[in-house]
Amino acid sequence: MGQSFWRFLFPVFAWIFPHIVYKVNDEEKVFEKLGASTNLKEKPKQRIGEIGLLGGVISIPLGRLVYPLLDTNLFSSSLYINIIVVTIPILFIFLFIIFLNVKFKKNLKRIIHFDDLPTRRIWIRPKSMKLMFTVIFYFLVFLIPSMLLLFSYIQKPNTLPLILGTIQKIE
Repeated sequence: MGQSFWRFLFPVFAWIFPHIVYKVNDEEKVFEKLGASTNLKEKPKQRIGEIGLLGGVISIPLGRLVYPLLDTNLFSSSLYINIIVVTIPILFIFLFIIFLNVKFKKNLKRIIHFDDLPTRRIWIRPKSMKLMFTVIFYFLVFLIPSMLLLFSYIQKPNTLPLILGTIQKIE
């Protein structure tokens, strides 16, 4: 809650900057308000295999329909238009994440009144430097190809780098 925008862009900042936490006195009452189950062994049955099969069945025909469009650009455009076309999906992704953050914060504040609770600032540190470098490595593994694909779309417009760069940006 109240997470900084920079922590979204650079996850390692969660270990550098302090977090504000709230002390909850009556935990059971809060769990009841949130609707949390006290029995962690009860999990709803998940149909992961069926959902994956359905996703494959739907995505293969859709991929065949989109394939002819991948070798062409959406429209002939200049460099500035390409920059705008790249900026719009990234802007929508950030706006969607901000929207979800505000929505969840508002729902949580409706259930729990944070003004009445005492606050503290804490620093969260990684267990080891290996963990920190692993997180940085995987962050860069997803960020760098995404940025390269989006820059390649700006230089030479092709639909495939735009789609892949945007999808990889979401992950």
